Amino acid sequence: MDPEIMQLIQSRRDTLYRHYDLPDSERQKAEALFIRMEQFGEKCRNQKEFEKKLSTVTMNNEYNNLFVEFTAYAKEENIPTGDGSNYK
Repeated sequence: MDPEIMQLIQSRRDTLYRHYDLPDSERQKAEALFIRMEQFGEKCRNQKEFEKKLSTVTMNNEYNNLFVEFTAYAKEENIPTGDGSNYK
């Protein structure tokens, strides 16, 4: 796989885990999606093709939906307080 594609997938993985403290069952669900992304990435020539094609398949929506689905597992420092103190 193109190293840039792997980096894109890892970046998505890191973003999710940086903001959510997932129990094992939910982590397995996320990892299953990342594995599918890696398999998808194997079929792409480069990062540009990967991003373009990813936007046309359901995996992209599945990834975005994880952030909504995992709201209950948001790390405390990532939960907005309403007073703007979370954002610097």
